[in-house]
Amino acid sequence: MGTKQRLFKYSVIKYVPDDVRDEAINVGVLLRSTEDKKFDHKVVTNFGKFRKIPDAPILKEALEKLINEYDGAESLEDMYKKMNHKIRLSIPRSMMVNNLEEDKKALFDEFVSVRDDPAKESVPDMIRQHIWDSIKSKDGATYNKPVKGKESTFVFDYYYKNGDPKFVSVMAFTSIHALNKTKAFDWSVLDIMNVHKYKIGSFLPLLVEPRGHHTGNTARGYYDQAVGILDDRGYHFSCVNGNDSWRDKVDSFLQI
Repeated sequence: MGTKQRLFKYSVIKYVPDDVRDEAINVGVLLRSTEDKKFDHKVVTNFGKFRKIPDAPILKEALEKLINEYDGAESLEDMYKKMNHKIRLSIPRSMMVNNLEEDKKALFDEFVSVRDDPAKESVPDMIRQHIWDSIKSKDGATYNKPVKGKESTFVFDYYYKNGDPKFVSVMAFTSIHALNKTKAFDWSVLDIMNVHKYKIGSFLPLLVEPRGHHTGNTARGYYDQAVGILDDRGYHFSCVNGNDSWRDKVDSFLQI
C-alpha cells in the first residue's frame, strides 16, 4: 500500500532588512496541514551563512519562537498578518505531501539553502578565484575588472588594507543578452568612498558615470549618485538622484 498523500499549505519565511527596499532573504519554510492544522517548519540553523545580516541574533531568536508563538493560528494567512515586520511569509501555496520530512527538506533546499548545492557553489567560488588571479599590484585599490564567463560577465570590487587585497563585492549581469543591452549606455563605478569604514550589510555610496560623460572633478555634476548594499545574496544598486535611465539597461544582478 502506498503512502497516503496529505494536503499541506506552505510559505517561505523571509527576512526583510529594509522595508523601503523590500529585498527579502529566504531563511526558512513553514508548512501547515489542512487536515490536523499542525505546523511544521525548517529554518536556517547555521547562521554563519547569514553573518552578513546585521541583526542575525534577533532573527535567530524570532525564528526559534515562531512555532510556539503562533501554534494557535487558524491558518498561514492569520500568521502572515501577525508576523514581525522584518520577518514575513510568502503567499501560502498548496502541495501534496508524501513524506513530510523529505518534502520539507526539498522545499528548504529549493528556496533557502542554495549554498548546500555544490553545483551552485561553483559560481561564487569561480568569481573569488578570478578576483585573486586578477590582482596584480598592492600599491592601491583597483575597481571594476571584468571577468568574462560562459554565461555572464562579472564585475567585482576590492580594496587594499595594510597592503592586502580585501574582497568587497561582486556584481554580475545574468546573461550575455543583459550585458549587450548595457553597451549602448555603458556605466562604470568610479569610486567607492571610504569603503574600509563600511561593514558587510551597510550601505555603500557609489559614484556612477555613464560612458561618454567627461571624467574628473570638474564633471561631478554629470554623475548619478547611487547606493549599493551588500547582503546575503550579493550586491544590489538603488539610484538616489540624477538620471537613472542607466538602470533600465540592466536586467538584474547575479544573486550569490
